[in-house]
Amino acid sequence: MQLRKLVDNKLVTVLAGATVVALIGAGAGYSAGLTTSADIKDQTIKMKALRPGTVDKLKGQTGPAGPAGPAGPAGSGQTVVSVLGQNHPWDATNASVSLTPDGVEFGPYPDAGATGGSICWKGMNGQPLSAVKSISYDIRYRATADGAFAAPYLRLFLANNHDIIFSANTQSPDPDLDEGEFNDYVVTQGSVRYDDDPGNNPDSPWATVKAAHAAEIIADDICITQGFSNGDNADALLRSVSVNGTTYVFRGN
Repeated sequence: MQLRKLVDNKLVTVLAGATVVALIGAGAGYSAGLTTSADIKDQTIKMKALRPGTVDKLKGQTGPAGPAGPAGPAGSGQTVVSVLGQNHPWDATNASVSLTPDGVEFGPYPDAGATGGSICWKGMNGQPLSAVKSISYDIRYRATADGAFAAPYLRLFLANNHDIIFSANTQSPDPDLDEGEFNDYVVTQGSVRYDDDPGNNPDSPWATVKAAHAAEIIADDICITQGFSNGDNADALLRSVSVNGTTYVFRGN
């Protein structure tokens, strides 16, 4: 007898098992006299038409476990920051910095060389600089004069009054100073200065500075600042900051 090829593997198993039972008769625990047309629908024998012992005999052995699949891509966490303050991980240094539904607003500062504001995070205080694996921030800024020098910058404060500063306008070869557009500044892939806020000396690669000061302790926050540099009528909107794989999204009520 030749069985017709079926698409459903389960259907093949049941039909083939039923055929074998029909050939060997009652010895396999099946009685042909008990099966009627009501037990067969769409070429499938209902399982209730078979005795429990027969159903068990139709079950095959469990095969060996297949190889493990490839690992999925590493995900990054996301934390929504909906409040700022001294008793929270994120805080603003003055009232010119505020949390809005679109992000953290800075300014405007009519004279950004004399005024400004910062948002600071204390989440890594007490840890060595070597613990910093990645830092980036997504921000938009504008200014009516000296725009290239009005881009918001990041400072990482270390113990004993040392600091590391990342300036967008000193990045090479592409400083990404497009005003009015969001720019994602990746600090840990760029260049920075150690104890040189005014920018009197050239930048050094982040990896070089980190290696030279790996044991120094982060003691007084990581801050992003607009102002206290250059530019007229400067403002900024900070959308998010990512540190070591966690993205902090600023979204006020």
